[in-house]
Amino acid sequence: MPTWYTSGNWAGGVPNGVGAEAVIATNTSTWAVALDGNVTLGSLTVDTSVVSSITNVSGTTTFPFTQSGLALLATTRNATPVSSLTFATAAGTPTVTVFGGNSFSFSEDVLTGATPGNASGKLLIEGTQGLVIDNQNPVQPPIVITTGTVYAPGAVRFGFGLDWTRFSGDLTLQQGVFQPLAGGSLNNNLSSLPLRSKVILGTGTNAARIDIVNSAARPVMRGLESASPNASVVNTTGTNSEAIEVGSYGQASDVFTFAGNIGASGTTASSAVRLFKDGPGTQILTGTNEMNAFVANTVLVGLNGGKLSLGTTGQMGSLVGGVYTTNTNAYFAIKNGEFALSGVRALRRDRSELHGRRCQSDEPEQRPQHVHRGG
Repeated sequence: MPTWYTSGNWAGGVPNGVGAEAVIATNTSTWAVALDGNVTLGSLTVDTSVVSSITNVSGTTTFPFTQSGLALLATTRNATPVSSLTFATAAGTPTVTVFGGNSFSFSEDVLTGATPGNASGKLLIEGTQGLVIDNQNPVQPPIVITTGTVYAPGAVRFGFGLDWTRFSGDLTLQQGVFQPLAGGSLNNNLSSLPLRSKVILGTGTNAARIDIVNSAARPVMRGLESASPNASVVNTTGTNSEAIEVGSYGQASDVFTFAGNIGASGTTASSAVRLFKDGPGTQILTGTNEMNAFVANTVLVGLNGGKLSLGTTGQMGSLVGGVYTTNTNAYFAIKNGEFALSGVRALRRDRSELHGRRCQSDEPEQRPQHVHRGG
């Protein structure tokens, strides 16, 4: 496995420092690069167009990929090493650009089982200026995963052993597919996305998607934001309902608006996406949030702090059978929070449904805001 600080691996010297530019191109003998020391970069460009021919590597585990790509790993694959990757530039926001058609992973990428594990050391992502990740690989349809089979190609993956606790600023996932792989005890009790940062999914009208795959615990973020109707969050685990959590480490002044689709139907993803809102801030969902994919009447939303709003245009859940029809598996748990429907809606149909009660939006056009507060 090549190491970062081996000077012969680079043309023009080892990239390291504020504003440093690094370009990595895959080859037939490389599946990963080991960070054998702490590294600082202003930009990282990864060309994954050449597929590695390696099928196994020495170390404590077998070859981690069920699909070709490149990974940045902490120091070695043995013991419990720690390496930091700091993004810093003299001006602007640091960037990561990925192209070539195959996947790129931050930290370990174990995809060989339904419950993958952490087979590498901890990789710290640091920086105070945020980070923009531009995944230029074509957006492929999501593929359902049940026992660690093939994943949709070309994704940027946030793997096991990834630690964002020293990172601040927005994480912008500009375009393409992104896969947070883990959380909980298998990921050092950390989220594979930054807990204290806003995640911007898709800029402009770019297609950008988060695939929740084989997650041992839900990915957690301060807020989810996008102006793109082509942004989506889907569950590709296949046999489980998976969740995302927004509002962590939030402030009362936080207001995040997401115009995309959580749980987009019409994909090959099969199981429900659950949404948990905590913290004191406000998360607004202005798009069509189906919350499920090919699982009728499965909507689970938990609210424990702050405000979750559908704004004037948002929709939640895919209700079957029309207004006043029983949808026994669609339910909403509220505690110490506020759920709001507001504005004028031209379509006279349900915009959400609560277990044991309904929130109707088929009232006269001019009407006040409807708010449900938890007790």
